[in-house]
Amino acid sequence: MIPKIIHQTAYSNKEEWHPIWKHCQPSVLSCFKDFEYKFWDDDSLDNFVKEKYPQIYKEYKNFPSHIFQLDCVRYLLLHHFGGIYIDMDVYCYDNFYDELKGDVNLVESIHDELVQNSLMASVSNHPFWMDCYDLTLHRTKTIKLKPNLNTFFKKKGDGNDNLVRLISGPLMLSDCVKQNKHSIYILPYKYFNHEPLSYKKEFKTKHMQSGMWGKEIKDGFYVIRNNNDPSIPIEEYHKYSYKMKTSIDLNNFDFYKDYSSI
Repeated sequence: MIPKIIHQTAYSNKEEWHPIWKHCQPSVLSCFKDFEYKFWDDDSLDNFVKEKYPQIYKEYKNFPSHIFQLDCVRYLLLHHFGGIYIDMDVYCYDNFYDELKGDVNLVESIHDELVQNSLMASVSNHPFWMDCYDLTLHRTKTIKLKPNLNTFFKKKGDGNDNLVRLISGPLMLSDCVKQNKHSIYILPYKYFNHEPLSYKKEFKTKHMQSGMWGKEIKDGFYVIRNNNDPSIPIEEYHKYSYKMKTSIDLNNFDFYKDYSSI
């Protein structure tokens, strides 16, 4: 059985958290009250890989971007502990543990990938996760990034954004699923992975898409904010940029209201 463990990763300093995380994390804790909750920051993740996977620690640390480490360590957490990994910007409406099927569960995407890595569940020691690690490692060595990796708050598509998804994120994960070496259950999009503005009573989760992961993204956010007005409090600038990106005003947002047709 899949262990009753919830994994989440974020910065240790909550003052730097995206405000949407401060809504989503309590929803996870509320829906999974009886589960073990493991919160991981950069230091504890680094120590985890060093202690549990010493044979790959050096190559893991040599990944060309922090984003690749954060994507990849999710797979290692599920390989070692099993349980459920949930992104900090996923809002939970219900405990969905009884709907997990088989040994590995991934959430369906409707974009140009088959699945996303925002919500994943697994038994421990499943070989699928090391396949994901191996493919990520291979792609970090063979796919060249463009200069100035920064995928935050852009109005037009950035080639690096697709490369990150291809190297360590949803496109890589989808390729591992398509290899058909293991039986993977895909959690249906209509219940688990809708856009932030949508809501229906049958939703189990909703991905709020804060777009904040990796040191490069955080650093880029601070550069943009400081170039505009460094006197604006971090949380307020997060709210402003999030509204520009998603049309969501976090000062007046109801997670149980459908805004998609407005």
